[in-house]
Amino acid sequence: MKRTAIIARSAACCLMFALAACAPARGQGEYSTGTVEASPATTIVLVRHGEKAAEPENDPPLSDAGRVRAQALLAALGNARIDAIYSTQYERTRMTAQPLADVTGIELTIVRADRDAPPYIQTVAERARTEYPGGVVVIVGHSNTLGPTIAALGGPDDIGELPDEAYDRFFIVMVQDGEPTRLIRARFGAATP
Repeated sequence: MKRTAIIARSAACCLMFALAACAPARGQGEYSTGTVEASPATTIVLVRHGEKAAEPENDPPLSDAGRVRAQALLAALGNARIDAIYSTQYERTRMTAQPLADVTGIELTIVRADRDAPPYIQTVAERARTEYPGGVVVIVGHSNTLGPTIAALGGPDDIGELPDEAYDRFFIVMVQDGEPTRLIRARFGAATP
């Protein structure tokens, strides 16, 4: 089985596809007899924070467009049966994730991302992979952390250049022991370059 990359417009549709793709096939899973139980696939959704305000420069909040983007994330994932939401400590990531946390009743899990990104990337990837096996985990990160986090989860090493002005990218990574990592690329909310 090889890695799959699919480009789609509807994030919610992609997530539904991803969850269906991870479901056990007939004759497999908990209802079968005489077969080896496969570990459940964990679905990890990675998204960048919404558009940010210009100030304060060191930790800007979301701009008006960013708040609209956070609502678009809620529209895309509000019914996805999410188990956990990870965010960095920065205002823009927390503000992007908070509407989803409020509606689902899930408390944000803050994973510190200092200037040295590799420790954050390894930590958030490991936690997403192991803390909710078979679940759905959302990671709200930054333009410079999405690609390396996907790679740390076993996905492609290079998801392509993510321009600073690109806020509509959405990645769904499916991780399952013994199986190649699967990646779905999508977009949500208003289109950006």
